[in-house]
Amino acid sequence: MERSELERRYREEFRPRCEKFAAYLHQLLVELINKAQIPVDKIESRTKTVESFLEKIARKSYQNPFTEIKDCIGIRIITYYQDDVERIKAIIAREFTVDAAHSEDKIARLDADEFGYRSVHLVVTLAAPRSALKELEDFVGLPAEIQVRSILQHSWATMSHEFDYKSSSQV
Repeated sequence: MERSELERRYREEFRPRCEKFAAYLHQLLVELINKAQIPVDKIESRTKTVESFLEKIARKSYQNPFTEIKDCIGIRIITYYQDDVERIKAIIAREFTVDAAHSEDKIARLDADEFGYRSVHLVVTLAAPRSALKELEDFVGLPAEIQVRSILQHSWATMSHEFDYKSSSQV
């Protein structure tokens, strides 16, 4: 598919669908986390921009980006405490279908005495009984990436991102 057609389909069809699903997921996660009485710093959601979508296709050489890209919808949950990352991870596992092949626990890959990026990235889709609801039928099979990390991990990730994308002279 040509770049112009990919851009048109993403802008006019796919992204609006993703925006609606991101808003639904954001509200659902707020409700689930509040019900579990887990204090969080914030819950953010976003939909990949057209430019970011096209850049990722070029960088990764996807054949069918509408099914291969798993993070067009992104939700980030920032907790106050590390223990709450695990509690929220359990809620997500209970409430959604987690795509283990595309999910990653970046916390587990580092030892306790090592520094580095730490975050849980879970690629999810709707699970039953929500997936059977008529009002959610447009979202069935649509993946979203939910990142969960503590506020300290988020600070590290933010600073790390700044350092990774600046030349050594700027740092």
